[in-house]
Amino acid sequence: MQSVSQPSAASLQPVGIAEQRLPVAPNHRFVLVHAAGAYEFKDGRWLPQLKAHRLRPGVNGVRRGHGGWSNYFGRLVSEGATIIDPIPTDGVLVTGDDGNLETVDGYMIPWPARGKGITGTHYKLVWSMPTVVGRGRSAIVRWDFDQDGYDAWRAHLVESGALPAPRAVDVGQQVIVQRKRAERHARGAHDGAPHVQRKVEAEQGRLVAMETATAALEQVRPKRSTRRKKATKRPAATGV
Repeated sequence: MQSVSQPSAASLQPVGIAEQRLPVAPNHRFVLVHAAGAYEFKDGRWLPQLKAHRLRPGVNGVRRGHGGWSNYFGRLVSEGATIIDPIPTDGVLVTGDDGNLETVDGYMIPWPARGKGITGTHYKLVWSMPTVVGRGRSAIVRWDFDQDGYDAWRAHLVESGALPAPRAVDVGQQVIVQRKRAERHARGAHDGAPHVQRKVEAEQGRLVAMETATAALEQVRPKRSTRRKKATKRPAATGV
């Protein structure tokens, strides 16, 4: 497992420093946390749901100074959560410039920032890439998210054993909800309108896919994925 209850200060330091200062307010560092049994269905598979927990002093028992997050992390772990190290031993997957998956060191990127009159650092997921639109005080940041890379990494966390594989009991309620949703749409499809029929077929298709993926869960055995090529850096922010 790559969960950590007492992460080192080094692991919570972001990898590399971006060159461009963004017109956004500074924020706090974070860790990604997987709550026990939390999965979502996407593209025919169950993926672990991850939530960013900001390490803000004075919130959730986080204190200032080295190791000020230890009590907070201890509580999360005692509740069954898995904390993903910001710099995993086998890196994280992103989509490279050529459209193929590649590996970078960590999932937290620090962007020099100045917003709301405050200069500091804005911490963001490595899959989020900014584009600065406008100039001066009117400049804003638009973020593009590498969903394919993020989903591939989430799948890899389960395949490599860093996170537990989902069980039927973990996702069963979602299947029940989708079944009721599909039945509700089917009952309302009496007029035969094409757009209504397409919706019914879509909901039924999602239900079948969820049931198929759920039935296969107990047959899945986690395996370690082959290591992808190492990327040198993430693309720089762009300006418009």
